[in-house]
Amino acid sequence: ELRWGAEVPPEVVGCDVVLGCEIVYQHDEDTYAALVDTMRRLAGAAGVCLIAYEYRDGMLADVEFFDRVNEHFEVEVISLGQYGFGVPKGQDDESRLLYVYRPK
Repeated sequence: ELRWGAEVPPEVVGCDVVLGCEIVYQHDEDTYAALVDTMRRLAGAAGVCLIAYEYRDGMLADVEFFDRVNEHFEVEVISLGQYGFGVPKGQDDESRLLYVYRPK
C-alpha cells in the first residue's frame, strides 16, 4: 500500500509512468502537498505522470493542487472529449482532461 506523503519504497522510485484518475477533488492543502510529493518521488527525474481530471462543482478547491504541481512539473493538457468516455457522439466536452506532467 502506498500512501501519499509516506516513504516510497526504493523499487518504485523513478517509474516510467505514473497513472492517476479520480485523485484530485476537493482535498485540503496537506493532502495536495503529499500527493505532489509522492508524484515527484514516483516519477523521479525522467518519468511522466498522467492524471485524468474532470471539472466539477468545487473546482476552485482543486487550484491548490494545480499550483503545487506546476511548481515541479511541466504540463501538457489534452482533452479527452475526442475519445468519447461517456460524451455523446459529436459533442465536444472540454471538462474531461488528461494532464501530462513531466519533471522540470
